[in-house]
Amino acid sequence: MAWFGLIGKKDLDDVNKKFQSAFSKLRSEKKQQELINEQAKEERQENKTEIKRFSEKVISLEAILDADKPTKPISRTISRTRKPTKQVNRLDEIKTNSHLDIDKFSEQEQRIFQTLLSHKEMSLSYEDLGKALSKSPNTIKNQVNKIRAKADVLDIVSENNKNRFKLKENIKISKLVD
Repeated sequence: MAWFGLIGKKDLDDVNKKFQSAFSKLRSEKKQQELINEQAKEERQENKTEIKRFSEKVISLEAILDADKPTKPISRTISRTRKPTKQVNRLDEIKTNSHLDIDKFSEQEQRIFQTLLSHKEMSLSYEDLGKALSKSPNTIKNQVNKIRAKADVLDIVSENNKNRFKLKENIKISKLVD
């Protein structure tokens, strides 16, 4: 009690007012922080909802892409454009000067023929054929070399240090089955 003698009533009232002012200020800052926290919580919830919506879209797009993937080797004309193309089930015969049996070529080699036939006006590179058939350019290169070893049906055109291929001019398709 001795120290109270040193501090007067006026001094105690000033200290009390300062404490009350400080507590008031802290309460006000606490309320502001609670409002900021509530807004952040709402934003997090909105973000979670948006992420969930995007995730569902990605899953549906993946399902669409998976549905478009062929489950077995396709034997139809491959087109690099989205325009509808004529469906071709198989090539029966390709004729040059003599009869050429298409059955001696593998299914993939026949697909390369079909791609070249559907783009007669173009010379296609390994990369072009690979993109059209969803295969590696190296795989296409091996298959083109096998075709060239079995029959002389491709013309090679070198452009920009790239080999490009097209069917020889004298090749005629005697029969396409729709």
